[in-house]
Amino acid sequence: KTAFDNTQTGYRLGVDTDLITIKFYIGNTTNYLNWTGTALTISGTITATAGAIGGFDIGSDYIRDAANSFGLASTVTGGDDVRFWAGDTYANRATADFRVTEAGVLTATSGTFGAWTISGNTFSTTANNIIIGTGAGATITTGTNNVLLGQNAGAVMTDAANNVCLGQSAGTAITSGIKNVLIGTSTGQALTSGQGNVFIGDQTATVNITGSNNIFIGSSAGGNSTASANVCIGNQAGINLSTGTNNVFVGASAGLTGTTFSGNVLIGFSAGFYETGSSKLFIDNVQRVSE
Repeated sequence: KTAFDNTQTGYRLGVDTDLITIKFYIGNTTNYLNWTGTALTISGTITATAGAIGGFDIGSDYIRDAANSFGLASTVTGGDDVRFWAGDTYANRATADFRVTEAGVLTATSGTFGAWTISGNTFSTTANNIIIGTGAGATITTGTNNVLLGQNAGAVMTDAANNVCLGQSAGTAITSGIKNVLIGTSTGQALTSGQGNVFIGDQTATVNITGSNNIFIGSSAGGNSTASANVCIGNQAGINLSTGTNNVFVGASAGLTGTTFSGNVLIGFSAGFYETGSSKLFIDNVQRVSE
């Protein structure tokens, strides 16, 4: 070369025209190494199977930090090889606390994903709440120990505690209720501050707002109840019960037309179907014209 440029193939080592700056140039117009006196520029492919760069060591199939605690690996075994690891040595990368394989499988024994905290076998959020689903637990503040799974499950919950809401819109109106178990689509969707309720089934107890200590199991069981201390088990059992309390309905459509009666025990299919009085015992298995 006759000058420090890339217009010619060859090399040049010497002092620039300022008679101060030492320069070096080797290569051609596409592949070259150029030391300008203050910076090094390399154009082309670099191959290294050993050495160091910054705080990293270079090996034949890895680049890792000098402490050998994380890095990148290019090892090919024919399996789903670990490509990135952290928390262990290169030799133990297949069991490192954090690792990503070439197939995209990510393993982490601890960490944070958004509001989620991973620790060992625990997957939780702030205050030991578990929340999964669009809009679920969206406004929770000081509430603790809640399990909310499903779109809008426990959507407006604030300081509620020890609730389990599983299903789309299950417990979607709960604000401060405690110790409720709501399982099913729209189950207990109107409940706000009630406590100790167990509602299981599609659209079970959909209008109960502040009732407590109820057990409603079955599709639409206790669907219109706003009261407390009732047991309704079976499809549409006690579906029209509104303010009555201390009733036990067991069987599909048991006590179906009653609204305000209390203290009844109705057992069997359609038992007490037309009954409107209180403190009655029915064990039956047929819908009668009258009671």
